[in-house]
Amino acid sequence: MAFSSSRGASGSRIFSGLFFFVLAIAGAGVFLLFFELGRPVVKVDNVGDYIGKKGIISYSVHDAKSGLRSVIVSCAQGGLKKVLHSETFPRTGYTGAIGPRDHAHEVTFDTKTEGFKEGPMTITVEARDYSMWGWFSGNRTVVVKEVEVDTDPPRVQILHGE
Repeated sequence: MAFSSSRGASGSRIFSGLFFFVLAIAGAGVFLLFFELGRPVVKVDNVGDYIGKKGIISYSVHDAKSGLRSVIVSCAQGGLKKVLHSETFPRTGYTGAIGPRDHAHEVTFDTKTEGFKEGPMTITVEARDYSMWGWFSGNRTVVVKEVEVDTDPPRVQILHGE
């Protein structure tokens, strides 16, 4: 003769429900801790509409939550694309600000040496943070600025001699 008790099944259901509830809370905590959605803020400073023989790109980057992972500055003109500056920041921990919160830099380059000619050019500054979002590659911000390469000096003529 076999005895069955509904009490055992009920206790098992309570334990399973409690286990999945605790697991869901822990999963939500991990998600909120490592998968933050705040993107880095990128500012391109002191770059006018024209760049001469010596190009200067000043930028600043800020990420308030997980910290900065990397910054890449590149220029493109026609089929030519050059990475002028690339910096990757080391991981300093696993929670909170894993990388630096702020970074500012000035990139100086010679347009002729880099192979850029007269005409339109695109400056791109890309920043990533240490969030696990984006298939563990972090949140990404890209700032694009269109400029004109103008290396010819202005010509001055005297139109009237009096």
